[in-house]
Amino acid sequence: MRILHMNGFSDSDLVNYVYLIYANIIESIWKLIEGSSTLNVEIDPDSEVDVDEFVKYYMSIHLNHVEYDEELFQRIKRISKSEFVRKILDRQHEIIILDSAV
Repeated sequence: MRILHMNGFSDSDLVNYVYLIYANIIESIWKLIEGSSTLNVEIDPDSEVDVDEFVKYYMSIHLNHVEYDEELFQRIKRISKSEFVRKILDRQHEIIILDSAV
């Protein structure tokens, strides 16, 4: 396993690992959304549509068949910057987050 912020990936690694990276991003956002329920953190009203659409997507896919979707990743970007995610990350030691080094 490699940690992205340490040595990164070569160009050939990127081709080989791109789907795994996409799947990890999707699974990580899912864990944060689950964390909102576990930690009783309310999802921001501004994020509700993005979260609802992400949950629909997540429930309809298999992580080993994930392909890049610009709209999905813009949605993920907005979710990741939301206040409820910041609150969850402040308490990340209370939940299991994929690939968390904390």
